[in-house]
Order: sequence, then structure tokens, then C-alpha cells
Amino acid sequence: MVRRKLFSFVTALALALSLFGAMPKGLFVAHALSGSGTQSDPYIITSYDELSKKLSNLTEDIYIKLGTDIIEHDNLNDKRINVESNGSESYTVHLDLAGQTISRDAKTTDNCLFYIDNAAMIIDDSKSGGNISMSFRVIESNDQIIFYVTENGKLIINNGTISTNYNSVLLNRGTTIINGGTVQNNYNFYLITSYGTLEINGGELFSKHYDMLRLSKSSNTVITGGKITYSGSTIPLSSSYIISKGKLTAYAGTFASPKVRERPFSSKEISDHSTIFKDGGQITKDYYIEYNPTYYELILSCNMPVHATLKVTEPVNGQKPQNATVTSSLGIIRDDAITSWYDLTDNMAVKYSDTFVGGHRYRLSAVIGAEDGYVIGRLPTVNINGDYSKDLSVERIAGTEYFCTVTTEFECPAAPVTNIPIYVDEPQQGEKPGSASWYQNQGYSVYKIIWYNGNGTLMDLDTPFEAGKQYILNAIFRPADGYTFSPDLTATVNGKKMDRLQNVTEVEFRYVFTATQKLKPIFNLYVNFDYPETGANPDYTPEYTKPAQIQTVILKNIVWRDEKGERLLKTDTFGSAQQYALYLTYIPRDGYVFTGSFAVFINGHESDTFVMNSDGSVTVSWFYPTEDLIGDIDGNGIVNTADLTVFARSLAKWPGYPEQVIEINADIDQDGDADVNDYTILARTLARWPGYADEYGIVI
Repeated sequence: MVRRKLFSFVTALALALSLFGAMPKGLFVAHALSGSGTQSDPYIITSYDELSKKLSNLTEDIYIKLGTDIIEHDNLNDKRINVESNGSESYTVHLDLAGQTISRDAKTTDNCLFYIDNAAMIIDDSKSGGNISMSFRVIESNDQIIFYVTENGKLIINNGTISTNYNSVLLNRGTTIINGGTVQNNYNFYLITSYGTLEINGGELFSKHYDMLRLSKSSNTVITGGKITYSGSTIPLSSSYIISKGKLTAYAGTFASPKVRERPFSSKEISDHSTIFKDGGQITKDYYIEYNPTYYELILSCNMPVHATLKVTEPVNGQKPQNATVTSSLGIIRDDAITSWYDLTDNMAVKYSDTFVGGHRYRLSAVIGAEDGYVIGRLPTVNINGDYSKDLSVERIAGTEYFCTVTTEFECPAAPVTNIPIYVDEPQQGEKPGSASWYQNQGYSVYKIIWYNGNGTLMDLDTPFEAGKQYILNAIFRPADGYTFSPDLTATVNGKKMDRLQNVTEVEFRYVFTATQKLKPIFNLYVNFDYPETGANPDYTPEYTKPAQIQTVILKNIVWRDEKGERLLKTDTFGSAQQYALYLTYIPRDGYVFTGSFAVFINGHESDTFVMNSDGSVTVSWFYPTEDLIGDIDGNGIVNTADLTVFARSLAKWPGYPEQVIEINADIDQDGDADVNDYTILARTLARWPGYADEYGIVI
């Protein structure tokens, strides 16, 4: 009995699961609205009711993305989706089909699927395969359409497929722009009826029956691209047209048809070869219709460029002007434009050998030309570096229909100056004020250097300083042409920060010195350290080769560091084939001062770096490899021809050179002597003789 019940339950469960498998797609998808409606986090819509609710009462621009197919079979009336803004301001909804479907198949009195009023709707498809379709017959309406765009509405189709089986796709009374995607009707009625502004810039329009586009006399219709395919067959040829009624105001696309038709256009403005208009003005009388078995093309003598993008290198202080280049266009030659620059600040033309000056305003004029088959009948839209917001003007050049000039202006930003370092001889007993020097003077000029006595009176420059008295140094600066002083501008004198004063026309800094006894200069220092041998400890006891120098300086700090920057203790040991840095910081003893040309020689080599610190001390450094870099005769960590020179002069007993040779590195053949044989091996290695570097382990 128990087994029978268990079997019945399993059977019922299997049957239920099989029924679920046969259910329509999306039936059991949870309709929980997610997302915040922003571009980066759009609302994810999974049902018809969710979509209708979100679009019917817009209070801001929103972004919507389909999360699944939305299939609506409900025959209830008043189920159209109203795309409307709440209030007088018009908002925009961005609808991403994301490869999914919106479809309604019903019998209803609704006159459309989407009703767009006081709002804009933009349709994209971030994944291929997204579509909007409608397959229902209305009962009491002549407007059988997918989109109804009112006088206050706007529809933009960028991607996706819009299709219907029995009805029209679009009734446009406002503004409709088709940039891409596919728009088609598969059985009956007009594809598009327009009383407003209709732009077709790309994509493909496809229709099987009746007139494809019905344009009212008030419609402003511009076709700049795309492909229009018409394949009507059930209606007599004499009464079917690709475009009927109304005016085609501009055209630059292709009409395609599987059969040649005698009259693709019904509008008199086209068919009687009279005039084509744009915005109420005559464009041309010269045009003709060219056709072959697959397409018609309306050829105007003034096929007009539509748009172009100019790539411009904007002015930067110190850089030379560049040509503007047309990088993308429809009807404009893609190449460097004839470019001229004008300095509006100095009222002078700018040559290509000149450089831009920061703080100046410049005007760019670029002449662009029409491609073959195009003339400048109407001015194209142009953007700068992809930005349509840049203020510019486009004008046709007088006397020609093939060139126009794009003019715009740029502000060249001034380069900021953030710090001004100056150097002076500090006041010393018996010395007179000297001139100042500065090393980083790009971007500014020194207007005045003024010395005052401590009481604020102007100092006589022929009067010597007195020890113990105060003296004031004032330095006034002006920015150079093309530069500006940063709000946080600082100045230093001999590495010491100066006080900034209030000055309306220039920037002024001050520093107060106390004159000292005249100091004896320290020009150089000679010191030796034990070379870093593998396994040895760091040498923290320098040997001064000129012992008297110990009376002029105090060794404030000594630090050894390894390749990672870690500090070495006296008990640490040097590793093999590594580099080490030695840092020495000295302060002068009383009565002495470091000169600007001060140098420290470590083991006979001048130090790599020299830094004068704000407290008057100096820090020098030297970098050592350990003593097992074969061929590194002079011990600088590199094997090159300099080592060969030192080796040769050492063997020749030139004074001072034998002391520079690192014996362990010079004994290349490891026979216990650094001799001519080792020199020969090194010379042949540097000359790239085969096998020498590998045999003797020399790394060059």
C-alpha cells in the first residue's frame, strides 16, 4: 500500500514537471522590478504591466532594459502603453531591448501599441536580436500602428527591429529620427505616415504593400542615408509608390526594389522634375532618377554633405599649432583641412613655427571640401573632437559650392608656476650684498631683488654687512608670458621658505637674515670605505684621506641600504652580486660653510648625488656592487670600456690608477694575478669575441 502511494506521487510529480516544460517562455519569471533607472543601473523590466507603469507618468529621464521577452495576448481595451511626462516638462525614456522582444497579439480597439506625448523615447538594442512587434487587428480605429507620435512627442530609433504583420509601423505628428535598426511591415498598410519632422539617417526600411512613406505637405522629411527596400506585389503597379504625396525635402540614400517600377514617386515636386525644397527654400531644379533592376536612386546636382567631425589639437602653452583633420563625415573629404590660427589677444596671425601662449585666446579657421558628387547646397553639421556643444560657425566660401569654413575659438590655458627657488650669498661680516641667482626660471621673471636694513630702511648696496645684525631680502616676481602664478605659490631662498607679502601687481616674498661671521668655504671632502665584499659587514668607520678635513665637517649620519632600500645594521653582511647604497650627511663646523661646487670623493670617485638640506647640511650618496662582478675594474657596477681604460693605465703604472682597480674583479682568469692576460680577456669580451663572456662569466 505504501509503495503504491509513493508511485502515484512520483507519477503526478513527473506529469506536473512535464507540463511546466510546455508552458510559454517567461510564465514563471518573477516580475520583481530592479534597478534605479540610471544609465549605469537601468530598471530591469520583465512584464508588460511593469513597462506600461514605468512609462506612463515620467517625472525624470529614465533608463530601462528588458530582462526577458514580454509577450502580451490580453484582448482588453485601453492597454496601449502611454509614454507621457507628468507636468509641462518633457522627459526622455531610454529603452534598451537587450536582445529581447516586446510583442502584442490581440484583438482590441486600441489604436496603437505606444502612444508618445509630451515625452521622448529612444530605442537601442545592446545585444543583437531585440525587436518590437505587433500582430493584432483593431476594431474601431483607422490608426493601426505600433507608434503614435503626437505633436509634442519625439521618437528616436537607433537599433533593433520594429515590425508588424497587419498594421502600419508609425504615425508621426511630432519628430521621428531613424538612425539605425530595421523598420518593416510584412503585409498591409503604410510603413510610415508623417505630418511632422521625419529624419532617416541610417538603418533599413522594408515594406511589402501600399505606399511606403506617406508625407503630408507640412512634413519636413530629410533622408541622409540608409536603405529603403520596397517589394509590393499585390497592388497594381500604377497605384503603388515608394513615396506618395508631400515633399521630400532632401535625400542622400538608396531605394531598393526587386522589380523595376515606372513611378517610384507620386509627389509632383519630384515626378515632374521641377523643384525640391528645404525649409521652404528652393534647393535645385537639376536632378534625375537613375535605376537598374534592383534599386532607384534620386540624384541631385547638389547632393549635400550632412555632417563631419573635426579632430583638433587644442592650444597648449609652448606647443606648435596643428592642422585640423576630418576624421568622420558624410559628404566631406576625410583629410587634413586647410587650417589657419589667429591670436585674438595679440591680433596677429599664428605661423606653424610659432608656439601657443598660455592665457591667450585663439581662433581656428578650417576649410573643408565636399567629396566628389557633393556640393555645399546646405551647410553640414560639424562637431569638434566628437563634441557638438563647442561654439562654432560653418559658412560656405563665397563663389564656390564645394568648400565651407568652420570657425571656432579656443582659450589656451596658462601654465601654473607653483614654486620659485632663488639663491643668494647670505649676509656675512664684511661682505656686501650680492646678486641673486635662480635655476628654475621658466615661467617667471625676477622683477626686483631689494635688501633692507633690519629697521626697514633701504640698504646701501656698497655698505658691508655687520655680524649679528638683521637684514631683510625682498624678492618681487612676475609671471612670464603664457604662465600664471598658482594660488599656493611658494618661494625659497637657499632652500628656506620665504614669507609671502600682499602685492597688487606682482608677487612679493620676504626673508629676514641675521648676518654671521664670514665663513671659510669647504670645497671638497675625501673619504674611504671598505668595499662591500660578499660576507663582510658594512663599514661604519670612514677614513679621511686628508685628515685635516675632519676639522671642517661633522659626520651627522651614515646609512647603508640594500637593493630593497632596507637599512643595514653593523652586524649585517653583504650578499653576492647585489648593489648597495651608502648615504653620508655632513654639517659644517663653526666658521665653515659648504660652497655650491662642494664635492665628496668616496674611494676616489665623486659621489653620485649631492643634496643641500635646509639646515645647511649636505647629503651625498654612492652606490656599490659587491666585489664579485667580474670585469668591473673600477667598481661602479657596470662592465664597459671605462674599465678597460682604468685597467690599461694601471698596468702601465699611471699614477693614481692602480689604487682604482678592484683586484678581485680584475683577476678574470682567477689565477691569483690581475695581469695582461686578464686585460686581453676583457678586451675581447667587450669586442664581442664569441665565447668569452660565457666562459669567464662577464656580464656586459
